[in-house]
Amino acid sequence: MYARTFETLQLTERNLTPYVGSDLQGFNDTTTKPWGFVDLIVTVGANETAKSIKVQFLVVDCP
Repeated sequence: MYARTFETLQLTERNLTPYVGSDLQGFNDTTTKPWGFVDLIVTVGANETAKSIKVQFLVVDCP
């Protein structure tokens, strides 16, 4: 998840689980350090066919 989306959802640093690992390598040879992980409930479908699951997103800043 992009950091801007994270902020738009009004999530805070308290919602993040620390990321322990190496920086991410971009397609243009730049590297970025993820902010951390955030767990959110995602609902797919509608009405009686809807299903909600917990999804773990990696939050990264996109320069």
